[in-house]
Amino acid sequence: MRVLSDPAVVPGLGLLGVPPLPDLALLDDHITEIDTAAAYHRQLAFDGENAYRLARFNEGPAADAMHTFVTGREGALPEAGDLANRLTSTADSLRVARDTVEWVAGLLAGVAVAAGIAAVTTPQLLPRLVDMAQRYVAMMRTALSTVGRIFRVVCR
Repeated sequence: MRVLSDPAVVPGLGLLGVPPLPDLALLDDHITEIDTAAAYHRQLAFDGENAYRLARFNEGPAADAMHTFVTGREGALPEAGDLANRLTSTADSLRVARDTVEWVAGLLAGVAVAAGIAAVTTPQLLPRLVDMAQRYVAMMRTALSTVGRIFRVVCR
């Protein structure tokens, strides 16, 4: 959200009473880590499928136990595939929330520049611009609370 630290935007944010907004760099780090975990589980599922395919003609109690362990309802292959899908979905949801916050930050920057101009030329517009800024900040808070909900679900 570098746009909000632009010298042309900062004074307008002050006029609008917009509080400092969080840095999204940590969110990007989390997204990268979740993508890495998803790729790991996707590769694990792929390797497991290949190993199972090679061993599927084995017979006996050990082969039956392996079959159950690998492909059973709570087996390694379905679990790895499910984790890969869930982690990918989580990372995608976090990307959407981050992109939404960045989009709203761009809108907020435009309102901040307009507020700076309005303060000099038409101060009677400032209350309307403050209302717009408050709506945009509320949109950002909603997107960031979605990020929090996603992390709470992932932590469970």
